[in-house]
Amino acid sequence: VGKADGKTVGVEIEFLEDHLILRGQQLYLDGLLSIQFNLIVPDDMKGLTANLHYNLEDTENKNLHEGKEDDIQYSLDKKSTAYDAEYNKLYKGVKQFYFEKEDIFELMYPNICSGQMTESVTLTILDGSGNEQEFEYKGQIYTEKTLSVRDYALLPLADAKASQSLKDLMKAMLNYGEQAQKHFNYNMSNLALDDYEGQTILSGVRTEYASKMTAVAPDATHNIVIDSKDPYDPKDPNNRPLYRGMQLNLEGETSIYLNFNQEITAATVDGKEAWFGPTKKNDGYMVKVDNIASGNLSKLHTITVTINNTEYTYKASALTYCNNVLNASGAPEELKNLCRSIYLYSGAADTFFETSAATND
Repeated sequence: VGKADGKTVGVEIEFLEDHLILRGQQLYLDGLLSIQFNLIVPDDMKGLTANLHYNLEDTENKNLHEGKEDDIQYSLDKKSTAYDAEYNKLYKGVKQFYFEKEDIFELMYPNICSGQMTESVTLTILDGSGNEQEFEYKGQIYTEKTLSVRDYALLPLADAKASQSLKDLMKAMLNYGEQAQKHFNYNMSNLALDDYEGQTILSGVRTEYASKMTAVAPDATHNIVIDSKDPYDPKDPNNRPLYRGMQLNLEGETSIYLNFNQEITAATVDGKEAWFGPTKKNDGYMVKVDNIASGNLSKLHTITVTINNTEYTYKASALTYCNNVLNASGAPEELKNLCRSIYLYSGAADTFFETSAATND
């Protein structure tokens, strides 16, 4: 079973129900890449804990390590609600991980960065004494199950029955992951499009996307839209506009920041209250557009800020940042390639979700 932006893709597999059963795994393509294990626990099995361990491969480059040194543990208690608050800190907007109607635990490891698609998460089930418990998956018995974003992506790529739009989305995602690794100089000995474990699919994807990236050009429809009241005058060297640029964050959840030269006292994104505060250098203010899902990379968000008791409105997307980079003659080539890969990933996601919506209709 697979999910992207909340839409289910793939095929469910039926199992026996007299012991622990790993029913499937899912991948979420929200602003936070997340791996999820779906577990069925019989009612007579008490006191169990699911442990999710992140397997760091690049131990030197710690920019992407935040929150990954500690395991995530879930109490497999169908009656408890004590875990809800802690779980919500890990994955915003999700209040539970046991679903009574389906009688299933959905165990998520969130916040996998774009450059970490080859690092994996391992699931183990422990009893009250810390002993590993056996569980069934696809008719075989395991004491642990390990999965990376790349492992999941290979499933539809190797499946003749998978839709072409899903295959294209997985290819574009892995290409994006590889370009992110090169940009962050992260885990370079295990790139997202390296062939491994005997399969030869990914090297062909690398060749395919190297050609596609050369054809990417910035689309002006994604350029920043600046409020007409913003007093920027490019002919006046002493004039400081309110808006001064933007950033794209890919080290955790995908998000963009719009930076301003003057203090912000209120901000909304698409009509909802948004986070704002001082820049990291404390030389201005910024507004955050957070948790941008793969299907929304091209979406122009409406950002309204209040400065000196006056509202100013701007429009920007993740691709707005990519345009800025691709149009900048001095931008590093690794960053330009990353932005080209985001363009291709965005296009593949748009096509996949449009196709899925039409099919569901």
